[in-house]
Amino acid sequence: MSLSARVLLASALTASAPPLLAQNCPCPPTLTPGWHGSAGAGLALTSGNSDTQSYNVSVALVYDPQKRDLAKIDGLYLKARVDGQDTAEKAAFGARGEHRIDGGFVFFEARAERDRFKQLQYLVSPSVGIGYKLVDRPQAVLSIDAGFGFAREKLEARPASGSGALRATQSLMLKISDGTQVTQLVRALWKTDDLEDAFFHFEAGIADSISQRLEIKLGLLVDVKNKPALPTLEKSDKALLASLVVKL
Repeated sequence: MSLSARVLLASALTASAPPLLAQNCPCPPTLTPGWHGSAGAGLALTSGNSDTQSYNVSVALVYDPQKRDLAKIDGLYLKARVDGQDTAEKAAFGARGEHRIDGGFVFFEARAERDRFKQLQYLVSPSVGIGYKLVDRPQAVLSIDAGFGFAREKLEARPASGSGALRATQSLMLKISDGTQVTQLVRALWKTDDLEDAFFHFEAGIADSISQRLEIKLGLLVDVKNKPALPTLEKSDKALLASLVVKL
């Protein structure tokens, strides 16, 4: 083979190499800027010695323009009945904005809670603070934050009250496979006029994809109000939820 033919062959192979490498690249797809999240719903019915019904709906949305700012919205409503009588009814909603800084973020967050069987008509708590991501990888994210703000609470048969508030949050996300994800979150709120009057929220869940847009999720929720409306009320409530989630 002549020298010129060898040069032409080498040039052709070199030109074709990048597309071949690109086709075999294992790089994960990147999210497009904009809204991402999920919405889920669960229902359980039993009959026989007792008739029970329970259902829950949830939403978790993130607006990420892939710049320094980030917005998050989450909500949950659950209700349970036994033999025609309500036994649980609670709702929670949160909105949060984050501005990324080197190694961490600053945030503004507003949350609202309602729990009929804790005689909590509402607990509203806006706050600002700073956080840090201890781990920030595609397969694992671990973050902590702390802030201060205000809490406004209304219990049944009592006037509404307000106080300064301290807030702390820890969250974890682990992708244990392409279709399976584990999440965990702890959130705490203390009133500055009485630090024993605190509200704690814990949740943990595992979600497994059954298609590109659908997944099954199992979750555990624990809410603790350290000073309930009445001494006869339990401080903690637990809920085990199963739901079908649509990824948006």
